[in-house]
Amino acid sequence: MNILLWLLPSAAIIHIVEEFVFPGGFTVWYRNYKHTVSPSFTVKYLVNVNVLLVVLCLLPLVLDVLNRDALWLSMASVVFVNAFFHIRGAIVEKRYVPGVVSSIVIYIPLALYGYWYFLSVEKVAIEQAVVSGCVGVGYWLFSAFNHRRRAKKLVNQTK
Repeated sequence: MNILLWLLPSAAIIHIVEEFVFPGGFTVWYRNYKHTVSPSFTVKYLVNVNVLLVVLCLLPLVLDVLNRDALWLSMASVVFVNAFFHIRGAIVEKRYVPGVVSSIVIYIPLALYGYWYFLSVEKVAIEQAVVSGCVGVGYWLFSAFNHRRRAKKLVNQTK
């Protein structure tokens, strides 16, 4: 179980490396793919969101709280939903998208295994697993809304 807690932040770091270091190119791809919201996709935003992701993935390792497993499942849900963003981008563009390999090879299997494990050993109730799963979908919806809002605000400021 302890290894499972370490795998999530490790997966997030590997994913970030694939997006921005090797082979990299995520920023350029995203700005072209989602050009209507690209003004909100700043370096500051990228740093903040990725640091926050890694910190939240590390919290179950350092927090000894009752809902540590639910927090892990919530973050697994966030990366699971993010994986489908990368997969959709690759399908739509019919080409490699930075982050798609780690999404398919690591994020999706890790999230599915984690959900299976925590439910099978009854570390979380099904209701909590569902709530944690909704966190990933909720984050995706919030992020899409927030990008549109920020892009509109930034474009209006430059007029």
